[in-house]
Amino acid sequence: RQVSAGEGEEAKLGLKYTVTNKQNYGGVPDITDERVKQTLEKAKALFASEAGAPKKSKKKNTDVLRKALSQGFPEYPPLLLDHGFAVKEYDPATPLDQVLGDEAALQKVREVLEEAQRVSNSFGVGENHTGYIVAKEDTRATADGESASKTPGLLYEDFHPFKPRQFEGKPGITILEFDRFNATVDEYFSSLESQRLESRLTEKEEAAKRKLESVREEHRKRIDALKD
Repeated sequence: RQVSAGEGEEAKLGLKYTVTNKQNYGGVPDITDERVKQTLEKAKALFASEAGAPKKSKKKNTDVLRKALSQGFPEYPPLLLDHGFAVKEYDPATPLDQVLGDEAALQKVREVLEEAQRVSNSFGVGENHTGYIVAKEDTRATADGESASKTPGLLYEDFHPFKPRQFEGKPGITILEFDRFNATVDEYFSSLESQRLESRLTEKEEAAKRKLESVREEHRKRIDALKD
């Protein structure tokens, strides 16, 4: 573990590593209205200071609410929060001022967090846990239909121990379900390398076709010029 000098914690061989002062050592704090408000107010102040600073990138983060909750509730990863927003049908790009000024909006944000908490708590229940692979359509699929995975025409994007609602119904996205999470991980990683190799080969073929077409076009131009 890298320890910066500003942490006030000495890191030397033989010293006892203190865990009592680490995040959530005494358990994850409850989701309360007060904690939600404090998180949003703190994020609002932080974003305001960042807005006044010189910008290094032109990219604008539109999901301000999701970003704020990620900072204030680090026990729930951004993808899980996105799932909560999708389940509760609430916009993660809602301005913080709008949420802070509306009790109904604050309640909706709390419901999003409670959904993330429910999913997170379900991970430790039961011996076999369902797994899911998010895959996208392989537009570069081979003509003979051969594929590296057991699901021809699909490229694996990621795997999860829950079904991410934000990907459901998206065009070109398929969610594969497995009875066991271990089987999900096995299928994902056993196919990933061969899928990458398959993609590289397809890209090389496409590049060769483009080059050939370019040469043909150049020849056509020369012939037309000679005819003229």
